[in-house]
Amino acid sequence: MLLKCLSTLGGTAAPHSVRDFTAVGTITYFWAGKTVSGPVIIKGKEFNHFSLEADLPEGKRTIVLNQGEGRVTEPNGQTTKLPFHSAVTSAVPILPQLLLASILKDSSSEIGLVDSTSLNGNVVFQVRVQPGLGPAKKNAKDLFTKTVFLDSTDSKIVKISDTTHPVETFLRSLNHEFDFDDYQSFEGVLVPTLIRETIDHDIVSEIRLKSISFNSGLADQAFSMQQGL
Repeated sequence: MLLKCLSTLGGTAAPHSVRDFTAVGTITYFWAGKTVSGPVIIKGKEFNHFSLEADLPEGKRTIVLNQGEGRVTEPNGQTTKLPFHSAVTSAVPILPQLLLASILKDSSSEIGLVDSTSLNGNVVFQVRVQPGLGPAKKNAKDLFTKTVFLDSTDSKIVKISDTTHPVETFLRSLNHEFDFDDYQSFEGVLVPTLIRETIDHDIVSEIRLKSISFNSGLADQAFSMQQGL
């Protein structure tokens, strides 16, 4: 089942050949009853580098994540440094299959079938995954544990659920989900072109991808904490 899911990346060897990606589309934020939309460029490298630049009517909103560190810059120019407990759940999984690929290649990871359930009228399998954690991170187990929902007919990932926390405190846990739909093929890779994020069952953002390219050789500088995107 998991290998079939990875085959949607273009073959079982493909996950290890996707080194970076650049995706283009539109993003809509749902902020306190207000809808704000604009073009978005999203970049990712390996599993620990992520950037998002949204060109909104009020100005640019950027998110940069780099190996557990992160920052968000709002359209008004205010920049917030994300603590580790927020940064590790802030990346949008544009290619959710890469999560499973990173888990499967680590022999110390934990993978377990939880149950099957119905989602939007389809039967899905719930698989709980957790990467291998060294001694320094063993107390942060809940931060890395995710439940992946796989469609029982084609093994596409339709949802990923985890727990996130507000920037100001690690003590408050929030239900956090990404829903994936409208898969399309780009360069032989199946990519969800509709990605919806919810926190505590409220929709906070929706991304619609128009295109994505792979392995352009993105440099680490594209994910610098000190410079813009």
